[in-house]
Amino acid sequence: MTPAELRRLARNLELEICVGRLVARVLPQSGTPGPPEQPGRLRVLEDVVEKSPALFEALLDENADAIELGWTRCLGAHGDDPHFLHAIAVLSRERALATDDPSGGPLVFATALWALLLGSDQFWAEFGEPDTGVRSTLLDTVFRELCALHVTLGGRALAAGAADTARPHIAILTDCQEGTAALVRFVREFGLRYRLTTGEPLMTRVSAIARDALGGWCADLIRVATDAANDPDAIAKLPAGIKQDYSSGLAVLSPFVGAGVPVAPVLSFGLDWYSKWFFDLYARNDEAELRERLASAGEWADRLVPLCDKGLGHLPGNKALSAYFMFRGYTADDAGLQITEYEESLAWNPANGNARELLLQARTRPHVRQAEILYADDRYAEALKAVKKALTITPGREDLVKFERHVTELVSEEANLRFLRKATDALVAGDFAGALHAAAKVDAGSPFAETARKIQATTLFRRAAEPFKNDRSDSKPEERW
Repeated sequence: MTPAELRRLARNLELEICVGRLVARVLPQSGTPGPPEQPGRLRVLEDVVEKSPALFEALLDENADAIELGWTRCLGAHGDDPHFLHAIAVLSRERALATDDPSGGPLVFATALWALLLGSDQFWAEFGEPDTGVRSTLLDTVFRELCALHVTLGGRALAAGAADTARPHIAILTDCQEGTAALVRFVREFGLRYRLTTGEPLMTRVSAIARDALGGWCADLIRVATDAANDPDAIAKLPAGIKQDYSSGLAVLSPFVGAGVPVAPVLSFGLDWYSKWFFDLYARNDEAELRERLASAGEWADRLVPLCDKGLGHLPGNKALSAYFMFRGYTADDAGLQITEYEESLAWNPANGNARELLLQARTRPHVRQAEILYADDRYAEALKAVKKALTITPGREDLVKFERHVTELVSEEANLRFLRKATDALVAGDFAGALHAAAKVDAGSPFAETARKIQATTLFRRAAEPFKNDRSDSKPEERW
């Protein structure tokens, strides 16, 4: 063997050692170790290390800080190299599958990187044309397997009450659904500046696999929750009028929601249960409990809002949000806030007839109240204006139409009715002169003229009887006869 060959062999051995140290540091493995890496297995990384003198020296010296810095620079520099990215993806997946880390840290990174690669035209140009069987094999054996593992590990974490552990498993599946932008942001958190181009049809298929996995997880969760809510023994113990055991059903969904990653199907289903619960409590006239349930539903609504678009009232999430805001308006103490909440309810579902009727009532109520106050004060012309304003908001409302007709009849008699009121008040106060004076001002042709004459007659009788009343009250009983 020539000296040059010996130097090359020594160099290769150094590179194998360095890359082994690199992989052990940047892709740590817990649990049962896998088989040792075969020589040449990591040739792509060996080339990268060899071309990075600072990283090479750091690995030889086992300088942790320098290794971290050198590797970060490599991730930034090779984000457009399909071979480098493929090597990292393969290693990440292998080591993730061998780890017993329930939080899925390595698994999450591997899933994100594989999703990006499988959705990249540049990747397929290097590793196989999209119309060959290679694509389907990788999608089914690599990416679908990774997604299924997230569902398994996330489900176990939720069952154990570890929502924080479940969070990354839910989050990566939602990021894969969203597509390239969300995944690029995610891998950048690990220092990788991914710069390969994305093929829309390819990424659509990748996203669909993640959507199927997350959708299946949600469907199983909802099925278990529904069974709990429909338990006949539990329902039999509920107060009359409560149709399902909503509390038990929501308790099944709550850990998933509590993980902090908004997922529309679960949030929509849970908030719909809350809305049914609201209607049951409304029918029972249990406003105190209704307010409590509204408060607990707030977190679900807040997380669902960013996932829905206003106006699409046929969608489950919109219907649930519309009912939630409608009952918030119903329980609001401030009239202005009621209107705001009802308007928000209709923005989510314009077809919500109950919310529309409540909004009209809320907008009408101030005018009706004003009309009632003016009517009680005999200010019929002003009362008529107020009731007409109310009718512009709710045209044809039967009680207001009758009130308008009645007040209209009184408007022309407003002065006469005011005189009658003064005459009556004066008579009650014993001001006979004032009563006669006010009653005399009622027009003779008024429908209330007869009432005025009766007041006058009553006043004259009481005035004539007043002296005798005083005499009798001053006499002793035996002197009255």
